[in-house]
Amino acid sequence: MNIYYVYQYLREDGTPYYIGKGSKNRAYSTCRTIPRPKDRSKIQIIAHHLFESEALLLETKLISIFGRIDLGTGILHNKTNGGEGACRVANKVAWNKGKIQSAEHNLKISDALKNYKRTGQHQENINKSLKGREPTFLGKSHSEETKEKLRQFNLGKTRGPTSESVKEKIRASLAETLAKKKALLSQG
Repeated sequence: MNIYYVYQYLREDGTPYYIGKGSKNRAYSTCRTIPRPKDRSKIQIIAHHLFESEALLLETKLISIFGRIDLGTGILHNKTNGGEGACRVANKVAWNKGKIQSAEHNLKISDALKNYKRTGQHQENINKSLKGREPTFLGKSHSEETKEKLRQFNLGKTRGPTSESVKEKIRASLAETLAKKKALLSQG
């Protein structure tokens, strides 16, 4: 789809200090390693209605023309030569990989999630998005090594208290399964 664009952030003298590729509100986002200009008129869309491949090529070309400060070849604060858009994120490492959250932070997350309930519409949207998708583990099985790791990890863990109604459903299901097996054995 041609929803991509190439943009630049301008200095006060009108020279660019960053070239980027984006879609939607990317150029105006504040979650950036390179700060965006406070004055929105210093954010310019160079080309729009591009396919992603076109946007990546234009971004790469403009970065090569203006050059990068970190390489001593020009005026841009870009940290790459461009072309590393969303379609090439497979080899990137998450910014928080390996970082350990504090116990206080974990408690805050836990408290926030305890009372979280999906709305009916939210659950319906999730169901629609998953409908027709192939199960990702279908036809596969864990290696013996993985099975042992999972067994060790779960040793001694309990699933928490189970209500009597759930226990009764489990008993009924097991009794039904056992009855079916006995019926099959008596036939054969």
